[in-house]
Amino acid sequence: MTLVELMIAVSILAIGIVAVLRSFITCATAFSAANYSILALSNLSSQMSALEVRALEEAGLSAESQDEELQMDSRAAKMETRITPLEGGEDLMQAGVVISWLQDNKEASRSLFTYLKKKKDETP
Repeated sequence: MTLVELMIAVSILAIGIVAVLRSFITCATAFSAANYSILALSNLSSQMSALEVRALEEAGLSAESQDEELQMDSRAAKMETRITPLEGGEDLMQAGVVISWLQDNKEASRSLFTYLKKKKDETP
């Protein structure tokens, strides 16, 4: 084997190794993004379940807005809960929960919305 052949073989090997390392980095980034999405969806589901239970216990919900800071693994996140009257729906409220966080220097968010029974006015 000549020196030229050896240099060509080594350069081909180096290109292959760089491609494999890039794919590992891409997979690690995708795994991290998926992990935070799963954590966000778990928190969204828990918050929405709590709202549904509260709507059953209190015979409905009234309009409200709540912001909360939370930790998802090592990242700070913000959870916004909004309960607003539904236009055209006399007996329904729209309940929405949004979680947002920074991922790769960009804001990422997941949201969950549902309709719940409106609390009846207790004034005669």
